[in-house]
Amino acid sequence: NLYDCMANAIRFGIREEDAVRSASYNPACAIGADKLVGSIESGKIADFLVCSADYASKRVFLAGKEL
Repeated sequence: NLYDCMANAIRFGIREEDAVRSASYNPACAIGADKLVGSIESGKIADFLVCSADYASKRVFLAGKEL
């Protein structure tokens, strides 16, 4: 899952910002969806996770609505 991949990348020494980008913005760019998703910006679809300090998922939002 996404959490495990990101947490493992950070444990292996990848900078936190790079791990987050590789799990969000980079894939959005790869499929040509970066104008809609992949980063938190005005006008984009609000899909995001709120995580604890150890990257455990605390809250999930899809299209701005909490699940």
